[in-house]
Amino acid sequence: MHEALKRLLLRVLRVPPEPQPPAGSAESIRIFRASSNYYRYNLVRWGLKQIGGLAGIVVLIGMNQVVDFESHVPWERWTGNRAAGENAEPGGETAEAGDENAEPGDTPEIVGWLGGGRLFLLIEMVGLAVLVVQAPVTYAMVRLDYDMRWYIVTDRSLRIREGVASIREMTMTFANVQNLTIEQGPIQRLLRISDLRVRTAGGGSGGEDKEHGDKESHSMHVGYLRGVDEAEKIRDSILARLRQLKDSGLGDLDDASAAHAPATAGVASVLAAAREVLDEARALRGAVSALR
Repeated sequence: MHEALKRLLLRVLRVPPEPQPPAGSAESIRIFRASSNYYRYNLVRWGLKQIGGLAGIVVLIGMNQVVDFESHVPWERWTGNRAAGENAEPGGETAEAGDENAEPGDTPEIVGWLGGGRLFLLIEMVGLAVLVVQAPVTYAMVRLDYDMRWYIVTDRSLRIREGVASIREMTMTFANVQNLTIEQGPIQRLLRISDLRVRTAGGGSGGEDKEHGDKESHSMHVGYLRGVDEAEKIRDSILARLRQLKDSGLGDLDDASAAHAPATAGVASVLAAAREVLDEARALRGAVSALR
């Protein structure tokens, strides 16, 4: 795709720049991108949609031809001019083309055209114009969707950003991850790509996902690393980091802060009480010394 068109679309759609890494150590940051085969997969889907739109226009053209043919037959087979028809005897029949009893001079007369033919022609022209105009734009969107897809992993969390017209960015801490699933359809198997689904706490049960499959892709508890080459390695890497968090007893920074907050407050109160006792003891000792 031409870089000028790409910059224009990014500016018009106000796509934000590269996302910042999520929480975690700087040396642990790893950026994964969708496979080039994922772009080819979406390009094939785009091509099928264009073929479907073109096929619809061809069907309309065929229907237009049928309507014109059927509409012209009864409307063009009148014979004789209107004056002859006006002078015809009451109850008499008008001669038809090819009729043996037709009078010399009787000629076919085109009465009119059925309006449906023109309506179909207008629809065809509009559909063809839309198909031609949208093709380069939708192709550019397919390319941008591939280029602007980010999967950033650290030792503690994961950040996913996808979409161009509608941008979706979500951050998932490993302390809340409950399930990692690799999904692969038949076409994805041919292209050797997979989708890695990451579910965090609050994502619901598997039965609910099947019942509300359309809503799952919009859930903030389910993230997808779509079209990656090595889904198994990414999954194993995340699992290894989960094990490190559990073994070290760390977990989410926010959760850890919340857990240590009550303990810190308790220690502070004990120290304050101890200072009060010490001050009272000093005062008592001073009073005893004065009495002596």
